Amino acid sequence: MKKRFGLILAMMIVAASLLAACGKKAPAEPAAQAGTQTEASAQKPAEAAKAPEAEAENAPEEAEAAAPAEEVVPAEPQVYESADGWSVRYDPTQLSVNEADSGEVSFVYMGEAAGSSLVTIRCIPDKQPEEVLYELTSTWGDEEKIERSEGFFPGTQDKWGYWRVLRAEEGGSGLSETAIAGEYNGGVLLFDILAHVSGDEAIDIPMSDALSELINSITYKDFAPQKMYDYIPGSYVQPYTAVLNEDHTGTLYMPEPAEVLWGSTELTAVDGSFRYEYTVEGSDLMVNVDGNWITFVKESAEPEAAEPEEGAASEAATQEEDVYLGEWSEQSAERVVCRIDPAGEEGFYDIQVTWREDLPQKDVYDLRAKLQDDGSLYYDNCRYVIRTFEKDGTFSDDLQYEQGSGLFWFDPDAGLLYWTDYEVKPEENVTVFFKP
Repeated sequence: MKKRFGLILAMMIVAASLLAACGKKAPAEPAAQAGTQTEASAQKPAEAAKAPEAEAENAPEEAEAAAPAEEVVPAEPQVYESADGWSVRYDPTQLSVNEADSGEVSFVYMGEAAGSSLVTIRCIPDKQPEEVLYELTSTWGDEEKIERSEGFFPGTQDKWGYWRVLRAEEGGSGLSETAIAGEYNGGVLLFDILAHVSGDEAIDIPMSDALSELINSITYKDFAPQKMYDYIPGSYVQPYTAVLNEDHTGTLYMPEPAEVLWGSTELTAVDGSFRYEYTVEGSDLMVNVDGNWITFVKESAEPEAAEPEEGAASEAATQEEDVYLGEWSEQSAERVVCRIDPAGEEGFYDIQVTWREDLPQKDVYDLRAKLQDDGSLYYDNCRYVIRTFEKDGTFSDDLQYEQGSGLFWFDPDAGLLYWTDYEVKPEENVTVFFKP
């Protein structure tokens, strides 16, 4: 029973997101669908407290003298407005509000529960969602037990978010934890949800109702477009057509049209009929359809090239001076090469890391990174494969992971490029490159 309720809160929030994704409105009270009201809670307070013997003896007299029971009026919901531009509604009889000097706000459940249950909301500047989630979930323990998913960010129908869920262990304390993160106005908005479940529906359902209704009530004054996805939307053609809209909806024509949602790595049919892995490299959209990779080419919205104007030469010179561009060699043995090219969009770079030699088998990392305010290059879309070459020049890829995240940074004093991949022990896995 604990296991079931360990996911109740995350499921309701995800369900609301998916309903929005399919163009439907989320239910106003999603938690009510998780269980039914118990008989004890359905009774009026006076009835529940009355002793059975006294009720039997005084029933006739009470029937004549009893006045209509006073109706219990629910508390008026309160609105909390954050300086970071978001606001939520909450029941002050169920949740207390704690504000920290750091700007994070916690809504703590005050009703009966198996342990502390609360929602903490905070805004983290100058970071990316998966970077924040990695820092948080690395304290949760066994990463293999953490479930990952994506969907529309709470309170929106056009912004994307990432979920991490750690279920309550059978026979344990009943603690489950859910984290939701999304790019928000130049930083990350993070929900950290802790819930202790007992296995008793009469206790667990009111708690999950209070926390999920709080999150589902969130609204924003100004939620700017998420720049981390700027390079994906557009129309792609040849041999079929794919239209990916900025609000994460789209249509795939192969050749019949199918409405889809696009996340960071998958195109998912709205009707649930398929889930296709995909990646975007430069102007190419590559979709894995039943094991076959199909490449679509992005239709250019740029006007035809004109004659170079005055100042174009200096602009080209500036591009040449970009410290990241070009080919880098691993410092220790010079066997690994990192190639960095401009992605065609300001502030973005296409990067490939692989072996220099013509080996029968080599590791290949393909990614697109974005320049950060601190001068580093962050990415969260890396596709890592082991590529095996045949004698006829063809090759096959064995996918190791995708949607990998990490960081490149340049040390101007040493003239060296550093790379760490967040997927495997980032604190130990740092590669140093120099420019030959």
